[in-house]
Order: sequence, then structure tokens, then C-alpha cells
Amino acid sequence: MISAETLLSQLPQDVLTLAQGVLDRSVADFQQLCDRIAYCSESELWILQPVFYMHLDPDRIPVKSTPAATTDIELARWSLTGIVTTLGNIDVYAEKRCFLSAWNCIAP
Repeated sequence: MISAETLLSQLPQDVLTLAQGVLDRSVADFQQLCDRIAYCSESELWILQPVFYMHLDPDRIPVKSTPAATTDIELARWSLTGIVTTLGNIDVYAEKRCFLSAWNCIAP
């Protein structure tokens, strides 16, 4: 199995830098990545999918909105933005399965 680092290293340097920022919980990098994905190839979008889904983990999304939870809420929002943005550029049926799988984890 190929490691996440190996897959991410296949991305253009600017996209890789933004993806690493997202993994480090940077909302600003996530916003920039979502702006940049319109110019990514289909293979690059597939590599980025785990980056988009990681912040939809129910354990990371706060139950209640508080000032301390703002980053988690923003990361979840940008995750959904990234997923929706990619729908027109990759195999929608495969993406739908990924989205439904993630949704079932959140709302079984």
C-alpha cells in the first residue's frame, strides 16, 4: 500500500504545500487549496480526496459552536467546499460513494 506522504508528494509543489497546511489545520491554506483545485488534474483531485474528508470525522466536529471550536467548524466547512468543487472534475459516482460513506459515519 502506498503511504499518504508518497501520494501527496506527487502533487505540484504549491498544491502540496497547501495540502500540508490543511493537514496542520490551517483554515487559510484550506481556502486557498479550494480556490486552486479548479486547476488540478483528475489524478491530483483523487490524491487530495483524503485531505478533504479528514476534517469531516465526527470526532473532530464540535457538537456546540463556541469560539474555541471555530477552527474545527471552518475546517469542516472547507472540507465540504472542496468535495463539492471536485464533483464536476472527477468520477461523480465514485465520489458519491465516498461522500455517503463519510456521511454515514456522521449520521448513521
